Order: sequence, then structure tokens, then C-alpha cells
Amino acid sequence: LWGFFVAIYVHFKLTTNTEYRRIEGEILRSGLDYTIIRPTMIYGNARDHNIHKLVHVVNRLPIVPVIGSDKARLQPIYAQDLAAVIARATLEPRAVGQAYNVAGKEPIEYLELLKCIAAALGKRRFFIKVPYPLALLAGYIAEKAGSDLVNVERVRRMSEDRTFDYTAAAKDLGFAPRSFQEGIKLEVAAMRQEGLI
Repeated sequence: LWGFFVAIYVHFKLTTNTEYRRIEGEILRSGLDYTIIRPTMIYGNARDHNIHKLVHVVNRLPIVPVIGSDKARLQPIYAQDLAAVIARATLEPRAVGQAYNVAGKEPIEYLELLKCIAAALGKRRFFIKVPYPLALLAGYIAEKAGSDLVNVERVRRMSEDRTFDYTAAAKDLGFAPRSFQEGIKLEVAAMRQEGLI
């Protein structure tokens, strides 16, 4: 019987990439059998603080502000796909001592992601690009006002490409995630069922 450790990279408010690297280094030096799973943005469960907020914004506003670059690419992973790959990793001997990136099926531009949310909600929406300096100012003001919807860090991150190559996870673990278009329909249905929208 061998020990098994799965480390999940989840974005916490005060956790930095440096801390992630430090934690991963400790795992590598621990002498334990381990598998590291590094997901991109996770959505599709009650702990989702990213896509849930976007669903609420798109659901409420007829004109949706597009903060940052509308061409920035994201690759969010549906929570059930993440759970499935973690379960598979615990059963796959080849996964021991490996680190895997996992993400949604394919990258999606931010504007397209917002349009997918509108389609899943069955809402016709207009999207207006907010210039980056103005978005930063709004993030700063919202942060000072105690808003959890937008802040400076979120505005900065909206201009970053956040895509992952999950080829190794597909090869070793049979990882085959669903598309955002599929996942957001499930998320919207679950939010409706729970009375969140």
C-alpha cells in the first residue's frame, strides 16, 4: 500500500504564485507518494465565487460591462470534471510523482464566455467594453467601498490569458473535460433550482 497525496491549486484571496510554488516544493521534498493536480478557475458548485458572480451580473443587467480585454482567454473547469480527474488520479499508478494541469475543454475569450452565460440564461444582452484605466479606477473605488463583486486584482486578472495545456492529464488519466457551453448550462440550471437566480 502506498501513500497518496493530491494537492489542489485553488485561488484564495491572499495566496500568491510564490506561495503555490513553495507549497509544491514542500510536497516534492516530503518523501511521500504524491500527485499534484493544478486546476484553472473552477466553476459549477456552491463555492464558485467567479462564474456565479458573472451569472448574477448578466442576469440582472441589460447592458453588461466588459472589463479588461474582451479577447483575454479563460479555460474554466467544471467542478465535476475536476472531481473525476482527482478520483482517477488516486487509482492510476502512473500518476504517482506527477503534476497535471487540468482545465476546461478549450480556451474561451472573455466576451464569448459572457455571451455563453447570457445564452444559458435565455437573456438578450448588450456588451460594452470598459477602458482598462477606467476599470482600474472602478475596481479601486469598489474595493474601498467593500464590494466583493469587483476590485483592483480582479480587474488586472481580467486582462490575463489563463489557459492550460492538459495533454498529460488526458494521456495518463483519460481526462476529457466538458466545454464551457455545456458546463454553464448545468450551472445556470443548478442556480435556478437552488433559487439563486
